[in-house]
Amino acid sequence: MALAKCPECGAMISSEASACPQCGHPVAKLRHEQGRAKFLWLAIVALVIYGVVYIGGSENKHSLNPPTTPQELVSRMLSSKGALDVNVSQGVLSVQYDDTPLTAGIAISSFNLDIRELVPEVFNRFPGIAAVKIVARGSFKDVRGNKSVDPMFRITFSRANAARIQWKDILLENIPKVADAYWVHPAMMEK
Repeated sequence: MALAKCPECGAMISSEASACPQCGHPVAKLRHEQGRAKFLWLAIVALVIYGVVYIGGSENKHSLNPPTTPQELVSRMLSSKGALDVNVSQGVLSVQYDDTPLTAGIAISSFNLDIRELVPEVFNRFPGIAAVKIVARGSFKDVRGNKSVDPMFRITFSRANAARIQWKDILLENIPKVADAYWVHPAMMEK
């Protein structure tokens, strides 16, 4: 049992008391409010730390230690994807990865967002890359219940084509329309 100062009259009272014996000021309410204030401050601090580490931190990592190869850049940018396969051959960067979206709509948006972030970054950092080909694979189940991992999307951008696109302003749904080549698995188009 610790002693605390009553905020109303200044008398020393037990930390377990529900009210000050001198003036009757409710202490339990004060403890509850102090606990809520501490929780609020902890939540704010946690959000700030999250923002610095996860949002600002990834950009800082790229600027302090920039990737030296296209493979390293792709690995960093698509680190949350499964079974990442990246190679460069004759100036063409080929990327394949597995994705497990909840719905076809999420898969389409996620893929287009990956393209919008990755393609311009590759061309900006690596002048020897002439084209980028990306394949996202996903799990499918046929009418007989057989499961397979097959391409959900394929997209290709040449350097010349990518240079004409305002990547920061393009709507995600327009990315397939401006690609050099685009293919989507028919099951991804079913509603």
